[in-house]
Amino acid sequence: MTNMLRIPGTLPPGFTAYADAPPTQTPEEIAVGQSTLLANWFDPATTYLPADVNGKRSWAERLNGSLMTNRTDVGTTAPTLTTAINSKPTVSMAATTALTSASVNVNAGAWSIACVGKGADSTTRFLTGQNPTTSVAGNYGPSIAIYLGQTIRIYDEANASRLDATNVLTAMAAFTIVVGFSTSRGLTIRLNGTQVAQAGGATQALTRTQLQIGQNKNTAGSAWSGALGDFLIYNADITEPLPGSGATDAQKAQAAALASCEAYLRAKYATW
Repeated sequence: MTNMLRIPGTLPPGFTAYADAPPTQTPEEIAVGQSTLLANWFDPATTYLPADVNGKRSWAERLNGSLMTNRTDVGTTAPTLTTAINSKPTVSMAATTALTSASVNVNAGAWSIACVGKGADSTTRFLTGQNPTTSVAGNYGPSIAIYLGQTIRIYDEANASRLDATNVLTAMAAFTIVVGFSTSRGLTIRLNGTQVAQAGGATQALTRTQLQIGQNKNTAGSAWSGALGDFLIYNADITEPLPGSGATDAQKAQAAALASCEAYLRAKYATW
């Protein structure tokens, strides 16, 4: 079992703990860390780099210390550390920044992204997006948005919808989302532990895999405004339901990853 309390001690100089780790991990936290499908885990309660002279901050993930650093070309306001969802640590953005890293990529053919958020307005805002700053027709990135405060929308690179979960959110209320994809099942959206949308025909693999948190490309006016909790990235579609019988080991692992992920996020943030 991997110790998930703290990032390994291989981080760059200057990192300090935002919040002290609890003396023991919760059962839900332990279960999340046991999944071999988990690729990256960004937790606001773990290490965060103070802003440098250029206003940049870095968010280090829990598995290997990969850094997501805010892009100052999008805006000069660095994310701040708050406790905006269920009094738990959150990263808050003011619609003028994005976090990105060349070392954080989404698996092109099968992936899942789980995240907790709470918007500050009813404007269309991106939770995640692709890093390239220009659009090329026919390309797909990991672009997840809250459309007009109430609809969860998965975009393609031309800003057309691949899948909508329409009017499922209460504007400016906290939520937990899991988006899963595979080239065999297409796209799935889960909200607060329940599947709310699925597109079996949306089977095009990602052609843009580098992930941003809080922005898509560098589109003006659509950067995230509000608070963000944990982000978990999996190298599989963990939303795939188990068959009635004869489940494979891979399917069982995916189901276990989904169950542990949603149980952990629910226990921590209480969005449902």
